[in-house]
Amino acid sequence: MKLFFETYFLKKSGWKKLFLPAVLILCLSTCRQDQRIESPDRVEAFRVALQWNETLLKLNRFSEGYRPPVSAQLFAYAGIAAWESALPGLPEIRSCSEEFSGLELPEWDTEKQQTFILPAALNAAYAVVARRFFPHAPLFKKEHCRRNISEIESDLYDKYPQEAIAASKQFGEAVAEAVYEWAAGDSIGHQAYLYNYDRNYQPPQGNGYWKPSVFEPLPALLPKWGKARTFVVGTDQVKITPPLKFSENPGSPFFAQALEVYSLSRPLTKENHWIAEFWSDDVPGLTFSASARWIAISNQALDNTRPGIVTSLETWLKVGLALNDSAVKTWEGKYTFVVERPEQYIRRNIHSNWEPLHHSPPFPSYPSGHSAFGGAASTVLSAILGDDFFIEDHCHEERKEFQGKPRYFYSFSEMADENAFSRLLLGVHFRMDCEEGLRVGRQVGKKVADLELIRKKGLVSRN
Repeated sequence: MKLFFETYFLKKSGWKKLFLPAVLILCLSTCRQDQRIESPDRVEAFRVALQWNETLLKLNRFSEGYRPPVSAQLFAYAGIAAWESALPGLPEIRSCSEEFSGLELPEWDTEKQQTFILPAALNAAYAVVARRFFPHAPLFKKEHCRRNISEIESDLYDKYPQEAIAASKQFGEAVAEAVYEWAAGDSIGHQAYLYNYDRNYQPPQGNGYWKPSVFEPLPALLPKWGKARTFVVGTDQVKITPPLKFSENPGSPFFAQALEVYSLSRPLTKENHWIAEFWSDDVPGLTFSASARWIAISNQALDNTRPGIVTSLETWLKVGLALNDSAVKTWEGKYTFVVERPEQYIRRNIHSNWEPLHHSPPFPSYPSGHSAFGGAASTVLSAILGDDFFIEDHCHEERKEFQGKPRYFYSFSEMADENAFSRLLLGVHFRMDCEEGLRVGRQVGKKVADLELIRKKGLVSRN
């Protein structure tokens, strides 16, 4: 297998740097062309959807309990609610409810011949999602997040007479409520932000099996998540490959995996330290979760290129579905094989006082969730927006706690590779974890990307 970190470093150097200005010009040119073919209603709908996806990221960051799998699920449901609420205003798309069992949605009453206001319907749907999935959310009082959900929602409504948007608003709310009621039917996933940690879970005993870190001894995170709802990938469609055979023999492949992590840390170079923390995410109250990071990347890519409301809604929908299904498959593997973290193995077999750069998460190591999220989301983004895609990631540029300086990339797959490599540098995963996470994520992403939800391709029609 080609080493993902070798691929990454090859792409970061060489002739491509000479063409950076040309790439930027091309991106801006594409943005302007797509903006010109969109009707004002659709342009406003994009603005509303982008603002709400940014708001959901802030809620994800500051609300308790939104760890990676729970966050992935949230964005899947948000994407479904937005897509379905936009259906009457976008004749070129079809309902995704046909793909999901048990989801019953209201229909727009065309006989009343009311004008459908696309931005109003989207605004209403997202507002319901925010309230329903974040009932415990604090008011935004940090940095530039100083507004609550009601204030954000009312911004758009103030632009239209209430009688003009009433029916569209009601439809968006009804769709989102139906999606939430369907979500409540998942006994594992529903309101999981309330019970992240399972104190009753008992991992297998013995060397080689995961146990809580000595530095952060939390109970197991979501050990039953492998049975949560998936949207596209069924139980047997993507399988987790068993990990390397456990061994403490210095000549074994397993020992070599641990020695690699240890060697990379002795010490981390300045560049590797930056990479490790740039992708770490999932520090409650400080950053959004590791799965939500790919919504932030999607937001940046869509904001830079403005590909149109249909493509944008498709991106948010499919990235959310891929994140969710990759989380379920990854957590299934984690609690099937229950592989210990490098921290445990290294302290027992290589150096008794060794510590990872950041403390190990409270769940088994194999496969890597970060890597799976990156593999899944990057595959969807590449399928929709193209993999030959320049992006400068500004997700953490305002951070003071670590090096948040933006990093640039020439493709989404390059981002996924670096994200996976960062877990070795951080000291919380073996190479096998990251490679299997990438493989599983990309398989899930391919299946989600292949969903046909647009009736016809080409330029979007004017409203």
